[in-house]
Amino acid sequence: MEKQKKIESLQSLRGIFAFLIFLSHALMVNGGNPFSAGGDIGVAFFFVLSGFVLCQAHEQKAEAAGAEFSGQIGMPYGRFMLKRVVRIYPLHLLCWLWCVAIGIRYYRSFDLPIDLANLFLLQSWIPIPEYYYSVNAASWCLSDFIFFYLLFPVLLKWVVRQGKSFIATLAVLTITWCVASGFVPDAERPWAVYIWPVSRLLDFAAGMVLWQLTSRRRSSGSTTETKANLRQFAALLLCLGSFAALPLFDTDLTQSIFWWPAVLLTVAVFVRTGHTGLLGRLLSWRPFVAFGNVSFGFYLIHIPVINLSVLFLRRLIPEGGAEFLAAVLALSLAVSIAGSFLLARYYERPISRLILRRPPK
Repeated sequence: MEKQKKIESLQSLRGIFAFLIFLSHALMVNGGNPFSAGGDIGVAFFFVLSGFVLCQAHEQKAEAAGAEFSGQIGMPYGRFMLKRVVRIYPLHLLCWLWCVAIGIRYYRSFDLPIDLANLFLLQSWIPIPEYYYSVNAASWCLSDFIFFYLLFPVLLKWVVRQGKSFIATLAVLTITWCVASGFVPDAERPWAVYIWPVSRLLDFAAGMVLWQLTSRRRSSGSTTETKANLRQFAALLLCLGSFAALPLFDTDLTQSIFWWPAVLLTVAVFVRTGHTGLLGRLLSWRPFVAFGNVSFGFYLIHIPVINLSVLFLRRLIPEGGAEFLAAVLALSLAVSIAGSFLLARYYERPISRLILRRPPK
């Protein structure tokens, strides 16, 4: 139960990092990308957290069954993949249909090969921006997640049974990739570093390593208020410091691996401190947790909502000014938040229950 509470304490962080991704896209409506780092750290957080949480969830299932956790996923591989696909694909399909309709209606845009690659979540494997940022641009992450899920049962068994070997392999691959990325042609480097599922598997594996290290560490008892505050503010300062130091690093790796220290420390700290400490209590506020629970839907719909907000507001407010930007931010944020709650209740959960044959809660 204590572990579950600590995992739940991460839900608010999901919402916060999803909001940073939203800002990175919404602030682009007047041209430029003044907050691209918000999207970069947000993506890194979700990839790392996914590796961590999947490991934690299967460990808890083994504990609930009274068995020692040996790295087995506890279900047939097909059932595991079905659960993961049901988690992401129905909403992806809905957004795909929505974005294709917007493209045809407002931009007279439709390209069958590109749209089909996006529909089947193959876009991140194609090093062409028109493909990996196609239709609903945010869906490229789903292409990566499918790849992670396909490999997860093998990786889980490896990290549980041979943890030191897994960590050493990840360290070698990370260093090798940092060196090799400098030899990638300039045109392909943003794709290779930021989009390519093979390179972003390093983020997912880093989350698994973090789980392996924290799960094997025996807690000496509940964390005191003072220690919790110090750890939480250290994580916050490292995140802010990473934003401040970003201009000092002239490398494409600032889109991915650069954010590992801040992201890994943030996850580790809030898993350990839970609801203790000033920030822990703030993040345990029910509205924050509720938003975190629907942050996946928020992430997936926010770009089409921003696009529709621009199309609507340009009829009322002159484009390019601060007033237009503020209106787009307010409208698209409100609609994205409301839409994510409605979709979770009336679309995602009913479809999940129907396909997986779960009783309603």
